[in-house]
Amino acid sequence: DLTTPDLAENIIKGVCKVLSVTILRYQDAASRTLVLDFVKILFPKYPSTVAKTVHATILDSLGGWRNTTPTKSLAKPSLAALAWSCAVTDENSLKDDGKKIIDIQSLLCGVIFAAGGRTVKEKARSVLDNCWSKDDVLSLYSEVLIKSDPSLNLAILGSQLLDYLAPKKPEDAGKVKTFLMEIVTKTLIMSKTKLSKTSMKSLEPFLKQITLEEFKNQVLPVMSKSLLRSPEIALSVVSVILESVSIDLSSFAPDLGKTFCTSLRSKDDTIREDASEALTALSKNCSDQAALEKLLDLVFSSLEGKDGKISLNTVKVSHLTSVGGLAISVPAAALSALAVLVTKRFAKFLKEETHEATVLSALEQFSKWTSKYASSLPDEFITCVTNGLTDKNSSSAIKCGYLMCLTASLSSWTRISAVPLAKTLMKMVEAGKLQSAQVPLGTEAVMAGACLLTIVQGEDTSVELGPLLDIATDTEKCAFYQDKF
Repeated sequence: DLTTPDLAENIIKGVCKVLSVTILRYQDAASRTLVLDFVKILFPKYPSTVAKTVHATILDSLGGWRNTTPTKSLAKPSLAALAWSCAVTDENSLKDDGKKIIDIQSLLCGVIFAAGGRTVKEKARSVLDNCWSKDDVLSLYSEVLIKSDPSLNLAILGSQLLDYLAPKKPEDAGKVKTFLMEIVTKTLIMSKTKLSKTSMKSLEPFLKQITLEEFKNQVLPVMSKSLLRSPEIALSVVSVILESVSIDLSSFAPDLGKTFCTSLRSKDDTIREDASEALTALSKNCSDQAALEKLLDLVFSSLEGKDGKISLNTVKVSHLTSVGGLAISVPAAALSALAVLVTKRFAKFLKEETHEATVLSALEQFSKWTSKYASSLPDEFITCVTNGLTDKNSSSAIKCGYLMCLTASLSSWTRISAVPLAKTLMKMVEAGKLQSAQVPLGTEAVMAGACLLTIVQGEDTSVELGPLLDIATDTEKCAFYQDKF
């Protein structure tokens, strides 16, 4: 009975310890709210005992999650435990046991903000905001946090605190930001073990507040050192940082690009994948076209053997994937001009490459750029597609790859410039008609026919569609409608 005055301390402790069984057992909101309300009723009557026991209970139950990969299934129990912790956190409890409270809340936030869904994260932020809005809590909370032992989980909690502090208490926000910068540069970037990307992405509220000068003078030197020492560990952390900052990275693109291209030549698949992601992240925050051109030149030069001939096809594919990733991440204003430059480099590569799987990968990535032409198709593209479609050594899959590139390039403002390809396309349609039983030829014919129809759509051209329409409407042979096809 909570109305009974002066219950023995051991009774209060026993009751709070029993609550631990509900963290994982109670899954519905109503049951969890019931427990939280009970804690809120108990706390004002026995503040010191309840605060210490609740946090000890949470640590006993969930402390093992510190070394566990965060998952969605762990996020909801963590949210329930965070609500308990914040409900019993006040000025006195922070003075008595502040470091332990921050440690527990950072552990819970590390799970929630790394793996929780949008709703869970919003509820967690609301719980934290309510805790920080209590009288005399915010400054003391900040003071305790910056005296705690650095860790990724603490940085996640600190990022949320910084986001809350920035508009309210700039002085305290400055201290927290300085502390977080030390964690990132001294602990996270220089980590000797690979860190979770999802956990690193939870630092976004802090990373977005990094200025150009801070990045240049504090982050970049440490980043460069770590990339040289252990790229297999540092690349994933670096890619998240580059993607999350809100500054223009154009001036740093050449040097960072060289480092990433070196990693693209690694025999380790994971390192190449991380390097490709880092290049994509870097390009997203580059507004200068010259810097983006330099990045593309670095990747293509490496692919072409400037730093030594590449013998592994998987390494070539990693380079090609990086080029394709840049088409998605590069700012729209620079895409059209860059697409023309990329076309020249792809045309050269496709002319020299003989390995079919590598050629197919190149065409797949090339198609991401061909959709970016602004006014007309470059002459190099017309020549490249013509040679690819007429080359006797081109397999059906490769020809279809070229047709996919052409399909991606055709739009209301580029299709008129594709008229020179019409004769080549029509020959493919007729070849498909003559050997309609062969599925590969039928596939080529259908794709070529679709391109022809797009080229002449709404345009006054000299392209004659009669043969194509005759084949498509021939109900006896049904060249394009067979069961095999």
